[in-house]
Amino acid sequence: MDDKPFSFNDKDGKLREIASKKEQYYMLHSRALLEKGEFDECIKLCEEALGLFEKLHYDNDVWFRWRIALSYEGLGEYQKSLDLQLELLKRKKEWFIQKEIAEQYYRLGEYEKSLVYALDSALNFGDNDKKINTFIVLANTLEKLGKMEEAQLHNHLIEKIKRKDIDVENEISNLKTVWNTLRYSEKKSYSGIIKSLLPNGKAGFVETDNGKSYYFSLRDFKASPKKAIAGTKVRFYLAEGFDAKKNMKTMNAVELTLIISKV
Repeated sequence: MDDKPFSFNDKDGKLREIASKKEQYYMLHSRALLEKGEFDECIKLCEEALGLFEKLHYDNDVWFRWRIALSYEGLGEYQKSLDLQLELLKRKKEWFIQKEIAEQYYRLGEYEKSLVYALDSALNFGDNDKKINTFIVLANTLEKLGKMEEAQLHNHLIEKIKRKDIDVENEISNLKTVWNTLRYSEKKSYSGIIKSLLPNGKAGFVETDNGKSYYFSLRDFKASPKKAIAGTKVRFYLAEGFDAKKNMKTMNAVELTLIISKV
């Protein structure tokens, strides 16, 4: 089987590279094994792929590890699965990874941690119609923590999603206030200005009033992207992130909101 990636120049003249036939085989075969519940074989194949290829494409190094984590979950090795998922989240801050971590902490009886990751999943970018399991773990965790009113709100949302009610998005929009309150009410907020945006326009840096600078993603800017310009005054929170280039944990600015000057 051909194990050489295919290279070509795109319409802008940039050199692009796609996975070899062999890498695609490992990708598709491991996915099929996971879906069929053949967890031991899936782990074996994914670990083989991670050791076989000098370079992986399409974030396959992440996806092979993701399938290993889900396979350990399928085998009932929840702590091992959780440890792998926490490592993956440093590389790929996706709502479905946060949802899995929330479920793992719930199984382990660590409901406060489960709530944090379930809220992060709910607030993260993603299709709300695919997040029903996020809302289920939120409802269950809130109930375990004695927050019965908030749990009932989520049970109501879950029923609406199952009935395919047309006002689900309005319901979710209203719940975002609840999620932010639960997630950030006890955390310290900071104020400052947007210092700069990166050339890709998808992220930038915000500087606090005392001169400290923090990276932020435009996804965490809770206003029109057009207002994310240098000099804009914002309020924000800090959350743990990961700098892949430096291979180290960082503190990033999240939930950036505009500070409106009073006239």
